[in-house]
Amino acid sequence: MAISVTFRFEEAQCFADITQDSATPTTVFIGKYSKVITEREQTINLTPYLREQIRIQAVTHETFSSVNMSVVPAVTINGKTYTATASYRLASVAFNPDDNLCSDLPYRVIDSGQTDVVYIQLNKGWSGEVRQGATLLTYNDHRYEYNDIVPFAIQPTADIKVTISDDKGVAYDNIDIRYRIRPMGLNGVRLAWINRYGALDFWNFDHLREQDFAATSETIYTHNGYTKLNTAAERRYTVETRELTTEALNAMSYIIASPAVWIVTDNLTGYPTFEEVDVVTEECKVFNDAELLGLQVSYRPKKRVL
Repeated sequence: MAISVTFRFEEAQCFADITQDSATPTTVFIGKYSKVITEREQTINLTPYLREQIRIQAVTHETFSSVNMSVVPAVTINGKTYTATASYRLASVAFNPDDNLCSDLPYRVIDSGQTDVVYIQLNKGWSGEVRQGATLLTYNDHRYEYNDIVPFAIQPTADIKVTISDDKGVAYDNIDIRYRIRPMGLNGVRLAWINRYGALDFWNFDHLREQDFAATSETIYTHNGYTKLNTAAERRYTVETRELTTEALNAMSYIIASPAVWIVTDNLTGYPTFEEVDVVTEECKVFNDAELLGLQVSYRPKKRVL
């Protein structure tokens, strides 16, 4: 049976158009998943399968967190694997070679001692370094391919200037990263999310505004009386951050559309831990506070408690 597969990329989605010469049911394997098609021409949206392959992971002491930025789509049919000629990535915006900082945040809020991660686009043959004044904070002497995204982990105490240098240490571009150092509070929450460039953004939300607990159950009546078939419980949290500029609010609003969001716990002694959550906010809840803006975001644990 003749089969052809064409991969299409549309914004942040990937599709596989499959054509076969008969309508015989055919099993398509996508990684560890399988799907049966029954039409001569059928399209499979590969996006959810590909997103599952993109995960956060610890890498080195200097750059504790990274995201597998891309994955090559592939499907297997009748023992033959069809592979796309391009990679799928989470970014919905192409990288701008004139702007090496992979974030739209105009500044970052962080507590003293916490670690921030800055993602910079480096070109082939270039190394990168992060300096605070004359003090070298982070240096990476690897050579990168064109458009490689490199994470630098830093613990800022004031404004940071990122210097990108070539093999001989000659700077060719400067990036200013602004920080606001302020205590996080006992019930503050630090969130990380994949931004529209496919890199991570971090932000400290000032406090936990409210917490709800919801339980659901399914009950049927049998000869033994009422019997519960299934029960589930979940907590929902609403966090809030204040004193935002319009530019910061616009950048942070992407958290609602982000394909992955984590709570980041930094005990200031080792690697921060990441717990994935599900953002349930469908619209940005914005409020005014003395001509500055605030933002509320609601989320729940990624998995229910059964």
